[in-house]
Amino acid sequence: MSTSNPATAASAEGVASAAPKLRYLVVAVLGVWILSIPCAEIIFRLLGERTTTDLVGLYQSFGRNGGYKLAPNARADADTLVGRFSVLTNDLGLRCGKVDLRRRSVAENRGILVLGDSQAYGEGLDYEDTVVGQLASLAKQRGLVVNNAAVGGHYLENQFELARWLDDQGARPKHIIVLLTPYLIATAGRYNHVFVGPDGVLYDKESTSRHHLTRWLKQHTVVYARVRNAVSSFRPAPKTDLTPALVKFYSRAEEAGYQERLVQFLTRLSAWCAERQITIMLVYTPGVVEFKFDPVVQAGRSAGIEVDRDAPFRAARSAATILSIPFQDLRPVIECESLNNHPLALRDEAHYSAPVCASVARNIWEAFMGGALGDQCASPSHPHPVASHY
Repeated sequence: MSTSNPATAASAEGVASAAPKLRYLVVAVLGVWILSIPCAEIIFRLLGERTTTDLVGLYQSFGRNGGYKLAPNARADADTLVGRFSVLTNDLGLRCGKVDLRRRSVAENRGILVLGDSQAYGEGLDYEDTVVGQLASLAKQRGLVVNNAAVGGHYLENQFELARWLDDQGARPKHIIVLLTPYLIATAGRYNHVFVGPDGVLYDKESTSRHHLTRWLKQHTVVYARVRNAVSSFRPAPKTDLTPALVKFYSRAEEAGYQERLVQFLTRLSAWCAERQITIMLVYTPGVVEFKFDPVVQAGRSAGIEVDRDAPFRAARSAATILSIPFQDLRPVIECESLNNHPLALRDEAHYSAPVCASVARNIWEAFMGGALGDQCASPSHPHPVASHY
């Protein structure tokens, strides 16, 4: 004979009666949230918010299998955690400003061509705020044209291939300035291969349905970016990427290899330029991590890699010395910005902020004016001595 506990029975009845109420509450909350999305979309658009192309159509396949460059006449923009920025390219597929959207004539092209990676390209910034954009503004005052061949993710070999193609198109410069980052120094002699999707976007591998869904949301709604940015504002800024690859850029054990491969590459570039009477200037463009290097040291210890903040700089300076190529070091400029407590980078902690870009551009222009446009213009047969300050 069993007896039931009145308290237990009452508790079970309470739970059973509360379950439908809880379900109704969940459905109501979800319903309100779903209905609020179109309302928020309408409000944001009335306030002037607009969608972005998310850089669709910005890239095209180029050169070797897996090579790429910026597409000609591209008009793209993006709203990322770093910020909102636009990218325009001219008929040659070179990033340019709003006032220069046409292909320049061969005569006008005999100015300065800048080679580099995403730092020179100006990731996260409008062209006018980038290093090259501000350098172009300074050069314009002296009647010189600056073309930006830099592409994010390019290695030196990719850039050299692009420079040769530009020469074939009749866009031969009189001067080449190479912004050498630790990334470019470490990858000298290699060629970067990526997948360019049918939408003109770069992918590590073939695009997936998830990629396409995310891109559709970015292109057709303003709510997506607003919600993402709101959520990120409650999170700390992303930590600097201290992956083994980045730490390896500063590996003391790899320094000799980096220098050797860089010398080999620059020997070929110098010979090509000498044939065309093009001068070269190398600019060591440090990573932002170099000014707060302790995390890199700790990451190096964890990976069993002995790191040295000066390793990529020494490799670049030695290569310039061996080949008698003019050399400029940007570290004192950025160190000064750091001592003045100016923000060195965008939110990604990798790419220079607009104020730093301005200081860097001025420094490069002064060094260039002191060399290539001095009393005796530099030429392959009259190289300038290496200039380094640090």
